[in-house]
Amino acid sequence: MHRHSPIAAFALLVVAGCVAGEPTGPPVTILTVSTRSALDVGEIAPGASGTVVELNAGDSDWNRLARLMCADAPAVDDGPFPLLPGSAATLAERASDAGFETAAYVTGEATREEGGLLQGWFHGYDGPSLESLAPGSAERLAAYLGADFVKSKLPRPMEDASFLWVHLDLTGFDAPAAAKLAADAWRQLGEASSSRPDAVRVLALLPAGSTSVTLASTAGTPPSDASLYSLISEQAALPPLEARATGHETCTTHHPTGEVWSVRRYLDGKPNDPWIVWHVNELPQYETDYARGARSGHWFSRAENGYPLFERHYADDEPSGEWLRRRPDESIVSRGSFEGGHRVGIWSEWHPGGQLALEVTFDDRGRPVGEVRRWSANGAPIAR
Repeated sequence: MHRHSPIAAFALLVVAGCVAGEPTGPPVTILTVSTRSALDVGEIAPGASGTVVELNAGDSDWNRLARLMCADAPAVDDGPFPLLPGSAATLAERASDAGFETAAYVTGEATREEGGLLQGWFHGYDGPSLESLAPGSAERLAAYLGADFVKSKLPRPMEDASFLWVHLDLTGFDAPAAAKLAADAWRQLGEASSSRPDAVRVLALLPAGSTSVTLASTAGTPPSDASLYSLISEQAALPPLEARATGHETCTTHHPTGEVWSVRRYLDGKPNDPWIVWHVNELPQYETDYARGARSGHWFSRAENGYPLFERHYADDEPSGEWLRRRPDESIVSRGSFEGGHRVGIWSEWHPGGQLALEVTFDDRGRPVGEVRRWSANGAPIAR
């Protein structure tokens, strides 16, 4: 994922795709909402066209989202630092292999890139990228950018279609405020794809502290499987994992003024070589690298002036080496290292003013050792 000036690079985006002939598939929009208590689905999505899924598993947000977005998500301890293995087959990777262009605009700790749930999502933001925004603003921006991404793809339906995930962490809001933010996002995202009657729309609610699981479809045939991964795969007509395309192709998109916006490369149907996105001013926005489908090398996210905001490394599709986040003012957000796909050593986070916010030590198997220490912005220790 990456960070940049919030709206400028997306507001007038025109996308030129790479998949010729038949359409890739319908535009797919997934909205997931974490809340402190159950919300009234009828209030959020009155008369909605799409599928509403309520997941009351009594589990952590990370675990529930991992099961939603990954066919083989591992069972993990409900700890503060979960991590999805790079070998996991994610819904985003499967959609990308099928020719969709993926984007995720997400808020909250559970979806930050260090936890692995953003594996395979090509464009977007995660929670730490939006930390400076006022409560409610990050959630509204995530919905806005998601809707704008969908709309930017619709003028070219015979090329790569949009595959979007927006996650709103509304656990810090009371029920009325959470319901309004969720309803506004669902309406905005629905309007973005309203011109496509075949659009796939899914709303998944993740209320806290419940223990049952229910599924209900507000349009069409009820889901045949309690797995959102399977449900979306069926509705989007994604090919089986073993049926990936062959050949070598390059997918290029453009800004409205003609400059190249992004380049994606495939070899034997798998991501290969650098994938690059450029700001409107032609400076790289972020750079990633693949080797026959496996993430590798040094990945960058950059501000519009070229300053690196998020640097991370991969080896054999697993996180490796130092991961470092910075703010546009060049202060550090977080720093830590991976080895063999596990967090190792000391991981630290800092408040915007420079005060240490968190410090935790991991052993060589990725397990926290000792106390997880936290501090407020004024330096006062936070009790566990």
